[in-house]
Amino acid sequence: MKIQKDSWHCRVYRRWYKTKYGYFLNDYSNLCPYMRAVMIWAPLRALFGNTFHVRAIPLGFFTVPTLFLATPQPLGYLSYTAKEVLWLLDATIIGSVCFVSLLFLCEYLFDPKKKNIAGPLIAGLQNMCRESSFFSLLRAYFRSAHDRVCPEVSWGEK
Repeated sequence: MKIQKDSWHCRVYRRWYKTKYGYFLNDYSNLCPYMRAVMIWAPLRALFGNTFHVRAIPLGFFTVPTLFLATPQPLGYLSYTAKEVLWLLDATIIGSVCFVSLLFLCEYLFDPKKKNIAGPLIAGLQNMCRESSFFSLLRAYFRSAHDRVCPEVSWGEK
């Protein structure tokens, strides 16, 4: 199977491979490990791995929210007031993020001037799902699970 080198799933796989092994030499892979890396291992690495750094401290995507939500409980053993203040701060931050997200969502969904943007966007997403090489790879992956033979995938410019 041949896929485009600039497709999003190929870029995800190549980045995951380079992060895991430190180098990238091949222009081919087996379909089964390719799909497992794109669908499972790359998202898990992005969520729980060292996604970004604050000075010398590596942080994952869930590290900061976990610290926000886990810190008040043990702090309650030292000071109940500090625990209440941190829970209030957490609730305020989460509520603010939800409120701002809802405002942006309502602006794009219910503003008549921007509906002409949302219509083509939704149509483009539907076309992308129909014509995407990822969904053809996904179909081939499920077919290979049934046949117990994983084909080779290679990527090139076009």
